[in-house]
Amino acid sequence: VRKDHNQSLMLVFSSQRSAQDTLKLMPLSEEETLATFHAKAFIPPIVAYNVCLSDPTIPVLNNEKLQEIVFLMISIISFQSKGISELPKIDWIKRANSMLPSAFSSLFDGEPNMLSQRISRDLKLMDAIFEMSLSPYRRYKDPFPSDEMVGVAGIQKLVHVALQRMFISNSYCQLYFGNQSANASHLKQPDATKGLM
Repeated sequence: VRKDHNQSLMLVFSSQRSAQDTLKLMPLSEEETLATFHAKAFIPPIVAYNVCLSDPTIPVLNNEKLQEIVFLMISIISFQSKGISELPKIDWIKRANSMLPSAFSSLFDGEPNMLSQRISRDLKLMDAIFEMSLSPYRRYKDPFPSDEMVGVAGIQKLVHVALQRMFISNSYCQLYFGNQSANASHLKQPDATKGLM
């Protein structure tokens, strides 16, 4: 119990085993507490999106729902960067689909927020975003030529920017992300000879 407040401490556990940070119990500052609650709030809608998009029997989200995911991704990107509190209100899907990935990513340059990066790693927000990047490929073997996936293609670029912002200039997060493995054994590997014959 903190001496200055009459409240208990919050413990966060993960069911996924990791050799890194096996068990670490420590009191959080107010800033860390707020960032922890912020990161935790991102996870349920990401998991719901992953489940819906991975299942081909569930229709792709309509434009209104996709815009909610865009807002979520913009919030996550802002959370990962110092000094980016609000990004312009534009059609991010249209902007993403009109730009090459590296040019689009450069729109979100800013100083990384190491605290947010650490919390995103420790609370497995990074894992959830990584799974989000795989969801379209679990739905279709080649998801993006499809007209129904135009909105999802734009969101994919936001997902990639969010992942980049989670580990940029942070060797601990880079090592963690580098050790990620996707359960993607059912995904069809691209045929390297396609179009050559």
